[in-house]
Amino acid sequence: MKKVRRINANYIFIQAYNLYCKAQKAEQKDYIRALNLYRQALSLIDSILERFPSSTLALKIAQRKFRLGNSTYAGINKKIDQLKQNAWRQELLEILHDCARNIKQNRISCEKLADLARLFMLNNQKERAVVIVGEAVDLAETIEKPATRNRILSFLAVKYADIGEFERALTLSAFFSDRMDQIRLLTSLGHAYFERKLRDRARQLFISAIDMLEHTPENDVRITGTAWTAYKLAESGEYFWAFEVAESIADSESKLAVMHQIVEHLIDSGKCLNTHEIVKKIEDPEIRSELTVSLVIKHSSDGFFSQAREVAASISKPFLKARALLAIAAEHKDRSVLAVACDLINEAIKLVDQIQAVPEKILILTRSSSAFYKLRQESSVHESMKRAFNLLSNFSSEQQRSEYVVFLLKNCLEFGQLELANEMLGQITDTPARDLAVVEVAARHALIDNFTLARDTLAAIKDTSCRYRGYLRIIAVNQENRNYRDKLLLLNEVVAGVSQFPSADDSDQILAECAVLLAKADRFHSALQLQEKVSASNRDDLLWRLADIKFSSDHLEEGVEVLRLIADQSRRIARMIELGIAIFNGEYVNATFTAGDFMPVAFSFWLDEKEKLESGQ
Repeated sequence: MKKVRRINANYIFIQAYNLYCKAQKAEQKDYIRALNLYRQALSLIDSILERFPSSTLALKIAQRKFRLGNSTYAGINKKIDQLKQNAWRQELLEILHDCARNIKQNRISCEKLADLARLFMLNNQKERAVVIVGEAVDLAETIEKPATRNRILSFLAVKYADIGEFERALTLSAFFSDRMDQIRLLTSLGHAYFERKLRDRARQLFISAIDMLEHTPENDVRITGTAWTAYKLAESGEYFWAFEVAESIADSESKLAVMHQIVEHLIDSGKCLNTHEIVKKIEDPEIRSELTVSLVIKHSSDGFFSQAREVAASISKPFLKARALLAIAAEHKDRSVLAVACDLINEAIKLVDQIQAVPEKILILTRSSSAFYKLRQESSVHESMKRAFNLLSNFSSEQQRSEYVVFLLKNCLEFGQLELANEMLGQITDTPARDLAVVEVAARHALIDNFTLARDTLAAIKDTSCRYRGYLRIIAVNQENRNYRDKLLLLNEVVAGVSQFPSADDSDQILAECAVLLAKADRFHSALQLQEKVSASNRDDLLWRLADIKFSSDHLEEGVEVLRLIADQSRRIARMIELGIAIFNGEYVNATFTAGDFMPVAFSFWLDEKEKLESGQ
């Protein structure tokens, strides 16, 4: 006789408990499944009240005096609320993951898979992250070009390290044919180990890298690799070891440059006591003085002004001492210490007479003007810039004089010294340099809303390409709601004139900027029409820029429709993934659309791309 299973309240409760246990396991790797299982468990619990209301268990459930495992009814509901956000994040990432699988170009597919793996890791789903990087590795190994394959595998090795899979990362090093790729991987992984306090393993990796360099026959690779290793050691906080490695570099210039980087890193870390010890070991007095200036900057930024002044006083070279004094003055931001700051700046200016090199004199005077400008000392700004301008007559080279005139002119514009800037403009004899300087002057006029004057200033430029770029510059810097009609007329003039350009690339760049400016001026239809005139090789990047304007303006679906116009299949899908990642990271802060709004759009996009792939389009 067949035994009939009897369903009662206890049987349903046990079924709910089994679902609860499965949900707990799923919660570690699959939020969507865990969420559904918890909901099913509660649904079964609720069904006991309806199906077996007279049972003892139903009474406990009605009074919420029961537990599933260690959780109460309210506790499970709290788990469900906590899982919702992670679940929709996972759902979004799964859609983007499927999109990445549809990309035809293996290189782009690998890069996007790795980007998504990082987001799975941020969503506390390490197992999924490992699986996805593994997919990217399998795909990378099919790339035929060795250089591209090695670069992608190196990139993926670091991605493995980022998610804590160090052994997998090291395994990939076997694929590298280039010695520097191996050095970069070993030191990057060593740095990752140091960050995770796994010091013994980190040291082994750096020792392996150093041994590899010692047996490298190519001198250039050995110097570059040793410099890189020393820098990564400093980045890992191993400053004394970094200094020892740097001392072994055969090339003196590279050695001093790396030493400088090590101590700069050490100063930034705030370990100033160690800094003094290491600086003493540097034989070159100029490098030692440079690092002392960095130490002054660090003391000043931390508010230790007496220590900063004491260190600055020990600097013997006038140029470096002046830089140190200006660094201290820059940190005196309170109006109550205005006199102190001005005294420091004037002290730096007095040192200019002791400086031999004219470029160094100009640099100190310009930085002094910048410091005075921040303190709103306009007369002092003009005096310092005028003095720097008068030094230009000491240059024997016409080209060098023109370069420094342009440098001073840009600073004059930044400091609001328009009259002095116009005076400098007349001193530039090199035509291309003069044209660029005119653009800078016009841009300043446009910024302060002298748009007509800015346009007329640019009209004097004979070089059509430079003049058109200048027009686009003044349109971009002028306030969006000002001179609207004049801007549109100017854009139409540029678009009409560009067709005569002999260079397609030059024409494409200018047309692309015109399209972007039209889109920002609420002439999006005109921008889309204009993008059709851009050559196919440059059009896809322009379409992404136009789509991004739509996203930033809170028009998600319209922006996605622009993305669909991208002709290259791999780029089109890659851009859609980039959009999803930006939404995941909350980069469109002014937009009201959410990841929930994006998911159906992304799903529809994925289906369309899958159909195109299957149909061979």
